[in-house]
Amino acid sequence: MRSRPGVSPPPVSEPGRGASSARRGRGAPLARLLVLGGLLLAPPAAALPGLELGGGLEPAGGFGGRALFGGPTAAYFNPALLPGAPRAVDLALVGSLRPLTITLDERPAAFDVDESILRARIIDGATTRRPTQRPLPTASLRQPRGAADPSAADLLFQLGATWPVLPDTLTVGLLFLAPLGTLQAQQPFFVDEREQYFSNSLHFELYGDRLGGLGMACGLGWAPWPQLALGLGVTLLNDSTARAEVYVPDASDQRTAETNPEVAVGTRLAPHGGLVVRPFGDDTLQLTATLHPVAENPVTGTSALQFWDYTYPEGEDALIQEYQLTYGYEPLRLGFGLAGRLGLGRVTLQPYAEGVWARWSTYRNRHAEEVADWADTLSLGLGVRLGQGPQTVSLAGLYAPSPVPEQTGRTSYVDNDRLGLQVGYRQEVQVGSWPLALGVGLQVQRLLARRHVKQPDAAEPVIDEFPDAVDVRSGEPLPRSAGLQTNSPGFPGYSSEGWLLGARVSLQVAQ
Repeated sequence: MRSRPGVSPPPVSEPGRGASSARRGRGAPLARLLVLGGLLLAPPAAALPGLELGGGLEPAGGFGGRALFGGPTAAYFNPALLPGAPRAVDLALVGSLRPLTITLDERPAAFDVDESILRARIIDGATTRRPTQRPLPTASLRQPRGAADPSAADLLFQLGATWPVLPDTLTVGLLFLAPLGTLQAQQPFFVDEREQYFSNSLHFELYGDRLGGLGMACGLGWAPWPQLALGLGVTLLNDSTARAEVYVPDASDQRTAETNPEVAVGTRLAPHGGLVVRPFGDDTLQLTATLHPVAENPVTGTSALQFWDYTYPEGEDALIQEYQLTYGYEPLRLGFGLAGRLGLGRVTLQPYAEGVWARWSTYRNRHAEEVADWADTLSLGLGVRLGQGPQTVSLAGLYAPSPVPEQTGRTSYVDNDRLGLQVGYRQEVQVGSWPLALGVGLQVQRLLARRHVKQPDAAEPVIDEFPDAVDVRSGEPLPRSAGLQTNSPGFPGYSSEGWLLGARVSLQVAQ
């Protein structure tokens, strides 16, 4: 179904005749480009969807951050697991490789938008009107259909610390993530025919720019009794605004425009909480629950566009356009976990399970448009940790369903169900008076192959961008307007699959 628009630019009045009208019609594209450029100066998203996707890649317990592991990542996943952690600093390098594939179905030339649209009048009952969709002729698009490569790689530095204020009772945790390479990545794209003007491609909705950028979380865990622990944490988020003031002295040559872009960035803290119940007063059995409210990094933009020798609407001294984007959107998440501990001679066995319910039905895409038909999801993780002396080995699996329904209509969101597997190894060593721990986590997730086919009876079908029309000069019918014509990259269908590969190498220094 079609996404509901978020904040869209105020419409510019219909141009008439004369120099002022020409300036008005040509000024809007410049404003859009300048505002978009200003928005991209804003800092990177600060939410932590990358942690959600990979589960932290913890060597001591993959996909179990809410149920088991009590290191620095607990500051984000479940701060109630922090009590009992040592005073320590964790340094880690986290790398990911994403060989992803989007295959577009062949689109017959009969569906292309012909150049005759540039001289078309749309038939509207007994009269005609100007085209409202304004697609470009297919042959004139800047990018060929499907030119963007969805594959990517990231390398991040992770710094974490735990600090017992009161041993086994009150502990503070801190987690900081910073990309090595591109400091910020904000890549908006449309999920329908509007993307023809930009990449003319489809993009995986929940990866890409969501997995990079700075991120920070801190948490406090309190265990008033051996049977109960409570945790409260916060994640750093950004609120950004961009304002571009533009003066165009010559509408016929907009490259001479003068502009003052202004960007302001504010920060706010998004709280989250956790709970751990240990019926026997130790880790023989523990039950966990977590709550993470909605988190996102909104960006709002405004342009104030001035022209030389231009008559503005009454009470105005510039043409104002507004935009709204959002990055790193994470929905409301409720987590639960179960973990146990069994002693088998010199070996300790810790099985665990974790589930996360996510309210994806409230998702907002990068253009701050609310989706109409995404589904809430329940992802499940299972794992086991084996410990013998200073060595720990872990094995875990994950199933995460996609919230995206079949894309039979106008929108072309790309997302897949995931199956994941992780292995981890942790070795404690003593170097002089310094107790150290070395860890390695390796993870692979398979994006199960999926195909979408557009249907004419969809609730909101693909838009006919070149409806039946006549020539503006001769009044004769335009043959290439008959039937459906569209530049939507996802028409008539597409398929997607791929892999998410991750690795984490860590060093813990305890005191």
